[in-house]
Amino acid sequence: PGGGLPVHLLQLPAAGTTTVMVTHSAVDAVALASRLVVLELTPGMAKTYINPAIAWASDNQIRYSEGSISMPGIHEEVERAAALRLTYQDLDGALRTEEAEGFAAVCHQHEIDQLDGLFWLQRLSRLKRERLVKRFDKGR
Repeated sequence: PGGGLPVHLLQLPAAGTTTVMVTHSAVDAVALASRLVVLELTPGMAKTYINPAIAWASDNQIRYSEGSISMPGIHEEVERAAALRLTYQDLDGALRTEEAEGFAAVCHQHEIDQLDGLFWLQRLSRLKRERLVKRFDKGR
């Protein structure tokens, strides 16, 4: 992607897809004082979410194998809400609401966690987290 925005690849191999391209930034690069996520869940169909927030999340949980380009080759199942309702602004500034379930719900939760400063490993038990960090350090 152009414009110098950092690229983050959310790797969810259990979803039957190799990677999902996600771009997010401190957003000052696009002159907005907000949070930005661009999800491309379908090839060639990227969607922009400005100031995304989870308005509702189901009590039902699902598990997906998650990872991040910042720790290549490291994946683990993370439990998240199976469905959610998201509020956000579009590129025109209009307030929108969207519902997502399954893979899309996981992607939204993963990216909103990133915006909130929560890395996916922090969703795991301390034992699993330490094991994965050790495996990552050993592989470098």
